Amino acid sequence: LEAFEDLSEAAHERIRRLDGALADMSGPEFADLWTVVGLRSQPEWSEIRRLAGEALDTLARDKGGDSDSSDIARR
Repeated sequence: LEAFEDLSEAAHERIRRLDGALADMSGPEFADLWTVVGLRSQPEWSEIRRLAGEALDTLARDKGGDSDSSDIARR
């Protein structure tokens, strides 16, 4: 992230949260989360979608656009 100096601190923070959440569910003990069935059914992915939506919204606002990524969380 440090290579992306033009990102706001808010964008950096949201991306760090997303990255941390993904790191927390990585590793062999979480293999069931990373299957097609797991991606569709495990509640951890709802949180990942929410965090990704927040990051996208922040990036869009930083670029002067409107964003409502709330539909990402519903998928």
